[in-house]
Amino acid sequence: MKNTRETFIDAVKTKYDFVSKESFLNAEIYFFKNHFLGSDVTLIFEDRKVKPSSYFSHSNFQKASDYVNKYKAELQKKFDREMDRQKFYKNKIDSLKVGDIVFSMWGCEQTNVNFYKILSRKGMTVEIQELTQIITHDSSMSGKCRPAETLIGEVMKRRITKLANININSFIIASLYQDNKEIYWSNYA
Repeated sequence: MKNTRETFIDAVKTKYDFVSKESFLNAEIYFFKNHFLGSDVTLIFEDRKVKPSSYFSHSNFQKASDYVNKYKAELQKKFDREMDRQKFYKNKIDSLKVGDIVFSMWGCEQTNVNFYKILSRKGMTVEIQELTQIITHDSSMSGKCRPAETLIGEVMKRRITKLANININSFIIASLYQDNKEIYWSNYA
């Protein structure tokens, strides 16, 4: 027998009488009562979860109500944070425009840096091309760099991620380059 939310609720119904159900944001709240034992149970399921996020047994309706109100307040906070996060990243995504420079830092035993210029943008797709670099050395194997104006390599069509980055390939992600700051690089001889 496959476990579903309904099978879980049916199991609770064998001991408790169903009282009511309400929805709040991404949650469903079920209230049950056992008249013989004089106790109540509240189940709260979030999203599409099969098992309840909260299973609360209480002796009277007021305790259940207080508990549910606290839980709803936490859900509202979580929801508001998620909306703020989505708005933040949407603004970052919307701010990426033609002419902006993005950079990537990658490597295992060394720090490789690449700069790319956004040549065109259509929706969540950009065309970028790598830029040459102005490099300074702190030692023979490390230093700082910043982008130069000369384009090199092929034009690449890439996608903007939900986090306002650009996937260069499976292991390199580029972010918006700002304030003409020098970026640290290193190599391994």
